[in-house]
Amino acid sequence: MGAAHYEGLGIPENASEGVRYYRLGCEGGNLDACYNVGAAYSRGKGVRQDGVEATRIFKETCEKGEMWSCASYGQILYRGDNGVRRDRRKGRQLLEQGCNAGAPLGCQVLAQID
Repeated sequence: MGAAHYEGLGIPENASEGVRYYRLGCEGGNLDACYNVGAAYSRGKGVRQDGVEATRIFKETCEKGEMWSCASYGQILYRGDNGVRRDRRKGRQLLEQGCNAGAPLGCQVLAQID
């Protein structure tokens, strides 16, 4: 339901309502929904843009095994974005982990830094 509202799939787009559904899914333990909440904060779509909150969500969700979050958190660490101390070694490790698990962002960022 979150994606339908967030992206306007078959219904009028309402990103803030989509984020509400993503949050509910996240609170229920759906790690994909947690990633989507982090991505919304990162983009500022449906919520006020907040890189610190996005980073927190990506980190926590990565620690639970969600690979898109690992790739996103790895990119933040590698670049030192959102007030996070740059850690290229750990960032690269998470990007590789995400890429190897099928998260395209990890592969894309690795291709740019190699």
